[in-house]
Amino acid sequence: MTVIAVPFLHATASVALAVKAGARDDPKAKPGLHHAMEHLMARATAFHTSWESLNKFCECHWLEFNAETDRTTTLFYCAGVPKRNVPRAISF
Repeated sequence: MTVIAVPFLHATASVALAVKAGARDDPKAKPGLHHAMEHLMARATAFHTSWESLNKFCECHWLEFNAETDRTTTLFYCAGVPKRNVPRAISF
């Protein structure tokens, strides 16, 4: 795993997780598999076991949580994280 931390003076941060797997890695018999997995993985976490719980957490903390899949990468990100909550954003 590669971790990149970029210091800055803003009050909020963005946290992202990039997985080196995307559409080009889909089996020929299952096109769209990585995009489907992106949606399943973004529905719940260890701390938020349902989409509703995760969505409520993000709304309460004014966070933007999203994901996307391109040919080579699946990306999950959370933007608008107050600096003091970055460790929690990484763990959720």
